[in-house]
Amino acid sequence: PGSGWMDDETRPALTLTHPQPGANASLDRILLGMHDYYAGLDMDSFTVTADFSIGETQPGENLAPRFKPVGEGVYEWKLRKPIATLPKGILTVSVMDLQGNVTRIERTFRVRRG
Repeated sequence: PGSGWMDDETRPALTLTHPQPGANASLDRILLGMHDYYAGLDMDSFTVTADFSIGETQPGENLAPRFKPVGEGVYEWKLRKPIATLPKGILTVSVMDLQGNVTRIERTFRVRRG
């Protein structure tokens, strides 16, 4: 049995700041924030995948190990070589809290300079 009213039923807060949905002038970084108010985050569950190659990564590869903390709950991956053109890309980000609640974002965007 669970802990009744003490169970954590709230999913973690997760936001993907960059890239924005729709058109972007460039893709030189991926910036996100995450936090869990009650149980805390299970950082081993943190995943980021793209349906396109970024540098030497393959589509579908977990990119989470490439992210570095840049503030409390803020993580960033600065790309070595910015992407100047991408007709359509999908990033999927997910994280679970220690209670097992999962939050997932699927972001569709494109990149075109000028």
